[in-house]
Amino acid sequence: MFYYYWLMIPALLLSMWAQARVSGTFSKYSKIKSKNGYTGAMTAREILDENNLHDIDIIAAKGKLTDNYNPKKRVVNLSEPVHSSSSVAAIGVAAHETGHALQGRDGYGPLKVRSFLVPIANIGSMAGPYIVIFGLILSMDIFITHPRTPVSLDVG
Repeated sequence: MFYYYWLMIPALLLSMWAQARVSGTFSKYSKIKSKNGYTGAMTAREILDENNLHDIDIIAAKGKLTDNYNPKKRVVNLSEPVHSSSSVAAIGVAAHETGHALQGRDGYGPLKVRSFLVPIANIGSMAGPYIVIFGLILSMDIFITHPRTPVSLDVG
């Protein structure tokens, strides 16, 4: 049980720290408007069109920081704060996600690996909290030690 905490607590803290940094940086640069007034969606469309990727759609997705590129559906999903905002943060996120579409066009190897692993990672992230709780329950002393005291068979 002790080792379980040694593994889980640092992983949880690192995850929370990373998420806080991403959210904080996005929030900071969301307050700075771009000089050209382009929204995230306009930026993404411009980059795609300049690279002859006219067949890739750009869709507004629900949530915050849920932006992604889906190579199977050939869709750039931009979260609501990115899709319609003209902030520097929105343009940066839109350009980043659109960059994945360019990687797909160019046959970038790590994107192929990522595309293969995403469904597996999604299962893990959905099941993760349940696995942690199940692990905690099964590691309780009541499940590890036998409730009866063993009988001694000394014959001597």
